[in-house]
Amino acid sequence: MPAFFQKEIPQTPVHLSNGMPVKFEDVDGRVGAYKTTNDFVIGELRMAIAAQRGGVSEITEDEFTELLKKKQPSQPKWRDEIKAGYAPDSLSPKVPGVVAPVANPSAGSAPVKPEAQPLTVADVPKQKTAKFKPKAK
Repeated sequence: MPAFFQKEIPQTPVHLSNGMPVKFEDVDGRVGAYKTTNDFVIGELRMAIAAQRGGVSEITEDEFTELLKKKQPSQPKWRDEIKAGYAPDSLSPKVPGVVAPVANPSAGSAPVKPEAQPLTVADVPKQKTAKFKPKAK
């Protein structure tokens, strides 16, 4: 028979006596839910409840289903976005005078390269140069 548990701060797993971590399913960032039929895990979680360790409590099946109904879809985190190879538009670099390539609907989905804009003398910053003078010995 399955047992149902909830835990405060689901990001922190509960470690059993054999060292195995039990990770609760994050519902809303504050509460996690866990369902198991494993007698060893059930006994270990009940011992954690009795010792008031880990913020674990046993709940009914109805409470478990209610928790899962409240589950919010998780937003991808910034590091996950970087790892996946994309970044949100708000973080993309904005370079003045450069137009991002766009798809041309009449030519399929091949990207169109933007036309290069020539730089004028006013656009190029003046560089400071100095002559190298070796130290006298």
